[in-house]
This record gives sequence, structure tokens and C-alpha cells, in this order.
Amino acid sequence: MISKALVAMYINSLTLEQGIELAHRYGYEFTLEEAKVILPFLKQHRYELTLENKDSLIELARPLVAPETLKKVETIIEDLTS
Repeated sequence: MISKALVAMYINSLTLEQGIELAHRYGYEFTLEEAKVILPFLKQHRYELTLENKDSLIELARPLVAPETLKKVETIIEDLTS
């Protein structure tokens, strides 16, 4: 398993384009507008991406994105925390 600190450092280093490319590689499809919200959110909460914080992170993301985008965010958070 990759350390949480390494994952956090990697997330923090991603550009929008790299974030979209990485998401696509793992089967996620994001528009540039979605990525402009999601990537900064993940960067801001990169040290909180744990299974224990999953529900609270999803609630924090809820007012930031449209419902269909929230489902994508939920999937990413679940994948990152499992």
C-alpha cells in the first residue's frame, strides 16, 4: 500500500490537465469545469482522505458540485480511502 503522505504529495503536485488525464486513466470522466472544483477540493483535503473521514468529505463537497458530479467525487473519495 502506498503511504498516505506520498498520495497527498502527489495530489498536491497535480495540474488540472494532469488530474484530468489521471482520472481518465482510472476510468473517471471529468470536464475541465468539474476538475476546476474537484482538484482544488482534493488538494485542500489531501491529508483527510481516510475511510473515517469519507462521509464528512462527501458532505463538504456536496454544496460545491452538481449532483451528477458529486457521484463522481464520492467514487473518487471511496477509491482513495479504501
